[in-house]
Amino acid sequence: MKKRGSAVDVERLRRDLRAEGEESATVVLTRVGTRPYAFICASA
Repeated sequence: MKKRGSAVDVERLRRDLRAEGEESATVVLTRVGTRPYAFICASA
């Protein structure tokens, strides 16, 4: 999990997501102006 300019508690979000399985992804939390964005990125 990557965080840039977001007020999200990364450790709490990690617990709340309860990710399972063999697949992996990166969650990017950021702001563009005043709007928050979340990107879920998987390997190609």
